Amino acid sequence: MTEPGALAALFRPDELAAALTEGLVARRRHPELPLSIYTYTRRCAFENLWTPVTTRCRGLIVDDATGRIVAHCLPKFFAAPPGVAVPIAEAHVGYQRGLCLLVG
Repeated sequence: MTEPGALAALFRPDELAAALTEGLVARRRHPELPLSIYTYTRRCAFENLWTPVTTRCRGLIVDDATGRIVAHCLPKFFAAPPGVAVPIAEAHVGYQRGLCLLVG
């Protein structure tokens, strides 16, 4: 059984590894601490390649030593279903919203 709060409880490690290999998710390591931040890539966004992994990697911070999630992000949300055009005025309102991290 996967420990609550562990990265593996959010999605399977092989799914994250595949997203990293395919260039859908990027991992940046902290220069001094054993922490990594996972973010979806421009390729993922521009090619509309959303998966359960990419929608959760919006600033997801993980302790590399323990595999525990240090800071959750809100899952990616869409102003309209993927592939549906949104008028410019409505799209602009969407960009006004910010990202919130829940640190625990």
